[in-house]
Amino acid sequence: MTLAEACAQETLVLDPENGFGCAVMSHIASLLGREVEAMRWRTNADIAAFEKFPRPSQEKTLELLNGMATPRHDESFLLIRAWGMGLWSDMFHLLGGLLLAEITGRHPIVVWGPNSLFCPIGTENAFPLYFRGIGNEHVPFLATLPREDVFPSKWHGQNVIGKHLERRTPPHRGGEGKLGAIWLLNRPERLVVSDFFFGVHDLMPWIPADSEFHGQDLDTVIRGLTDRYLAPSWRIRDMINEQLENLAGKETIAVHIRGSDKIVELSQLNEVNQHYDAIIEQATSKNYSVWLMTDSEDISTTLLKKYGPAIHCLDAMRTGTDVGIHVGADAQDRQRLGEEVVADVLIGVTCDRFVGNGASNPSCFVDFLMEGDETRKHMFLPNQNRRRFLSLYRD
Repeated sequence: MTLAEACAQETLVLDPENGFGCAVMSHIASLLGREVEAMRWRTNADIAAFEKFPRPSQEKTLELLNGMATPRHDESFLLIRAWGMGLWSDMFHLLGGLLLAEITGRHPIVVWGPNSLFCPIGTENAFPLYFRGIGNEHVPFLATLPREDVFPSKWHGQNVIGKHLERRTPPHRGGEGKLGAIWLLNRPERLVVSDFFFGVHDLMPWIPADSEFHGQDLDTVIRGLTDRYLAPSWRIRDMINEQLENLAGKETIAVHIRGSDKIVELSQLNEVNQHYDAIIEQATSKNYSVWLMTDSEDISTTLLKKYGPAIHCLDAMRTGTDVGIHVGADAQDRQRLGEEVVADVLIGVTCDRFVGNGASNPSCFVDFLMEGDETRKHMFLPNQNRRRFLSLYRD
């Protein structure tokens, strides 16, 4: 059902009044008990299409649908766990969860526990290492919740801070792993847990009319959520300020060049990376200082040797292999790595111009937070977080 909803929304992006797309959305909203949205989409729906939509028959799916209802308690909560990928992938997942909390009126609680690649050993919640904590005061309360007050049922008060549980099976296969955003929109339990990726884009059509985010575009919503919730830690602020002092008074261009494991996901990565040198050469010829963001030791070494003091970058952890630095880092280096990754991007946002790779999440985040059009920021590939990741919910 999550894949059907995503495909219907992709159809409506191309044709906002498409009768079949509206019928799919109305049908799904009705199944979820979101009757206001169901009626809104029904206005433009192809009524004949409803006859083609059988009610789900899988036992687990029916169980979940039959449990849909508004929260029973005035104070309800959304626990946003790390989903365990790269830091900025987790940040986009976090922003999706924060928008869900806004839509559903739940208090957000953010915990990056042992499942996070950026959680040092012995740390129960790594998120406050990088940003101001969100909902920390509610964490001790989680352990007191009875099982019936937690959704999905694989979680309960004693294990919500622990490692991942069953993440790969969708409801129509009898599981609770691949629960996209729509499954969390209308639950009666006091605590709902988000542990599988969905982004802001996935929830834009579900923003109610009384929300301050209603009618705003994707960039405005992401910036609004970022401003409201994401304040960097003091250690990261100090790292940023130190670099900004070095860049003060200079025209700057931030350049994000992704290496290492991205080659596995993006076969044309080397071809893309060949375009950066001409841009850097042109920028430095016009006396721009370059803020270099890269995970590749080879790339940073080559550019520093070629352009010398025009290149500015963190003395950061990098890799000389095709294994992602976030995957191969030693446990004791996880905090340092996370701090560097966050500082890198937030410094990049302050620059006058930006060039990056839209198939990599650090570039995507700079793209969203830096105001301006393509004359100020250029992406060699489209920002992947401006679309839905349809492949996540395929079997």
